[in-house]
Amino acid sequence: MKGLILAAGLSKRLQPLTNNLPKCLLTIGEKTILDHQLEVMTECGIRDVIIVIGFKGEVIKNHLKNKYQNLKISFIKNDLYRLTGPAYSLWCARKMIKHSLLYLNSDVIFPSAILHAVIKDTHESTTAIQNVPWDEEEVNVMCNQKRKITEIGKHITVDKNNGEFIGVTKLGKQFNKKLQKALLYFMKKNLNKKFAADAINLAIQKYGGRIYAVDTTAFHAIEIDTIEDYEKAKTLKI
Repeated sequence: MKGLILAAGLSKRLQPLTNNLPKCLLTIGEKTILDHQLEVMTECGIRDVIIVIGFKGEVIKNHLKNKYQNLKISFIKNDLYRLTGPAYSLWCARKMIKHSLLYLNSDVIFPSAILHAVIKDTHESTTAIQNVPWDEEEVNVMCNQKRKITEIGKHITVDKNNGEFIGVTKLGKQFNKKLQKALLYFMKKNLNKKFAADAINLAIQKYGGRIYAVDTTAFHAIEIDTIEDYEKAKTLKI
């Protein structure tokens, strides 16, 4: 199974820290976020990783040069990173979204136990969620009693929320067929600023894609969107 990391964005909410540095190269402890993710992927048996780059992409390439000799790392460029969102980065990688893969946003710090739980889940497509206090700024999910996600997005209200999406996701071949259709729909409608979660939601809502939630609340994880998140991440034992 291949890994796919989306790392093209400008990360404006983290400026000035990200004025000249991609968010994924911010340091938590002695590691960058990206190094943390690649080490977790390696520990979980992933040997082939595609990274979608945009803002300061050459800096990411240089950082990884001659590192991770046991990993095959390749890059896809999102040339429109200033004008587009993560769903467009998925579109740039659409040729890779044909078979099973592990998809990560490049701003999440999490232990290998979470990725192990996602990989080992018996469903073909699964994503890690955390039962934490609802936050209107976060992507949340609605699930049925069998853990099947019925809806995902920032629009989900507190009364309907079943957990927070953290962007650690196993996408199976069947779901990816639906995801391809969702991405194509966004491109035809010129909806280039959508989030990756929006594409997943459309694959569920419009095309009948099946993806299930894995509760990983027992393990610390954090998505780093703001300077406050970054400072909090430094205090967590992950």
